[in-house]
Amino acid sequence: MEITLTIRAELEQYLQQKGLSMTEFGHITDLNVGTVSSIVTGNRILSVNQLDRITAGMGLPPDYFYERFIEECIIEEPLNWRRISPFLYRCVELDRLDCLQRIVFLLLANPIYSSVLFEAAENIYREGHNEAAVFLYENVAESERKQHSERLAVCQYRLFTIRLGEDQEKNYEAAVQFEPYVERLDEIDQLEALKDLANTYRSLRKWDKLEMVAKTLGDKAKIQYKLEQQRHHMEEDNSKKPKFPLFAYWAFSHLLRAEVCEGRKDYEQALQHTYAYADLSWVTDTDEETLKWKSKYEDWAVVNTYVNKLIFCVRAGFQTASHFCLVVWKGLLKLIIKYKPLDV
Repeated sequence: MEITLTIRAELEQYLQQKGLSMTEFGHITDLNVGTVSSIVTGNRILSVNQLDRITAGMGLPPDYFYERFIEECIIEEPLNWRRISPFLYRCVELDRLDCLQRIVFLLLANPIYSSVLFEAAENIYREGHNEAAVFLYENVAESERKQHSERLAVCQYRLFTIRLGEDQEKNYEAAVQFEPYVERLDEIDQLEALKDLANTYRSLRKWDKLEMVAKTLGDKAKIQYKLEQQRHHMEEDNSKKPKFPLFAYWAFSHLLRAEVCEGRKDYEQALQHTYAYADLSWVTDTDEETLKWKSKYEDWAVVNTYVNKLIFCVRAGFQTASHFCLVVWKGLLKLIIKYKPLDV
C-alpha cells in the first residue's frame, strides 16, 4: 500500500529534489523564510492561504493537498472557525463539495457552529453557489429541526427559492414543504415569502392555494403599512425595509385574488378586486418609488378592467352587446401595447 506523505514531508521532499533553499522557495511563494521554515519543521499550523501559495509554488493543482489539510490542520487540531472558514469558502470556489461536506459534518457535531455555518450559507447563496448553499442550508436546518427559530425558517425559504425550476410538480412540492415555515420569518421577510409562494401557486393555477396565500399577504401588508405610517412620526426609524413599498404588496394581493376569480370565471368579483387596487388615493407618500408603483398598479387596473368587461360582454353574447364589446376592445388594444403583465 502506498504511503501518503504529510504536507510538510512532501514540501520538504520537493525542496530537496529541486535543490531549493527555504529562502528561494519563499521568494517563489511570497512567504518569508521564517514562515517556510516553521511549516517545514512542523512548528506552524498551515493556513489555507499559505497552503494555496505552497501548492502553486510546487506547480500542483490548487486543491491537491485539501484532503490532507483536513486531516492535519483541522481534525488533529482544536476547532477554530477563523482558520476553518477561509478553507470552507475555498472548497466552494473550487467545487470541492466532498471536502465541504467533511468540514460541515465535523462542525455540526457541536451546536455552537450552526449559526456561523448559516452565515456562510447566506454568503455562498448570494455568490450564486447554489449546490453548496443547498447542502449547508439542509444541514443547518436539520441541526435546528427541533427549534422554532427564524434561522430554520430562512433555511427553508432559501431551499424553496433554489429548488424552483421547470418541473411544475417539483415546484408544487417545494411550495407545500416551505409554506408552514412562513410564519416563523421576520414580518417583512414574510411579505416576500408570501409573494414568492403566490407566484408559484399562480403559475400552477392552484386557485385555492393562491387565494389563501394572497389574502394572507394582503392582511399582513396592511398591518405593516399602518405600522410604517406610525413610525413616520418618529424621529428615527431603524426598522427593516421591504423590497417593494408596503402598499404594493397589498395591491398585489388584490390583483392575485382577481386572477383567482377569473380562473373560476367569476368576472364580477374579479372586477371588485381590480377596483380595490385601482384606487390608491390613500397612499400619500410622494417619493419616486411610491409614485412609480402607484402608477403601475393604476395602469394595470385599467387594463384588467377592460379585460374583465370584455370577457363579461363576450359571455353575455355578441348579438346583444356588440357595441359595448367594440368600445371595450378598442380601449383594450390601446392599453395592451403600453402595459406589460405584472410580475412583482
